[in-house]
Amino acid sequence: MNHPVTVTVTRTTHRPRKGILIRLLAAIPLLVWGYVWGIAAIVAALASWVSTLFTGRSPEFLHAFIARYIRYVTQSLGYLSMLGERFPGFLADGPADADFSVSGPREQRRSTVGFRLILAVPIIILFDALQTVWLIVAAFGWVIVLFTEELPVGLRNVGAWILRLQAETLAYLGLLTERYPRIDVNPPVAHAAAY
Repeated sequence: MNHPVTVTVTRTTHRPRKGILIRLLAAIPLLVWGYVWGIAAIVAALASWVSTLFTGRSPEFLHAFIARYIRYVTQSLGYLSMLGERFPGFLADGPADADFSVSGPREQRRSTVGFRLILAVPIIILFDALQTVWLIVAAFGWVIVLFTEELPVGLRNVGAWILRLQAETLAYLGLLTERYPRIDVNPPVAHAAAY
């Protein structure tokens, strides 16, 4: 069965050296805006939780708002970690080299909605540990690209896997889907751009 969350990452690994330092400056407004938007997304997720608990389905406008936030996070972190070349923008309304999509709102079991945060504890702990790995992968990627203008496929694959796990975790916590995040690393990125 296909997961309702899809994260795609460009297959190209060439990254021009000239754009590396610009990403350091671009990180500041991307992270600040992501923080502000994240506060609103948490409020939206709480409202969605209450609504979904009573109706069994996330309201369309809350689903769309949370999905767009996760798309922004995916695009921004993909750009900052060298997984893509194009600057993502601040509204997550255009295509990006690292991108996120999710199916529309669907019926969810109220029993899992009520205990969603408790059910998510194991994946939150795993993802928290993987954030350190993501930082190391991004740092190595930056240094290697600075000298070679190529992101190694292995680093791209690990970074993309962590990005996908994050997007699925946020979608699960944001009630965009009741499907638990996948921990598996298939399909390999070298053969397909979608995770």
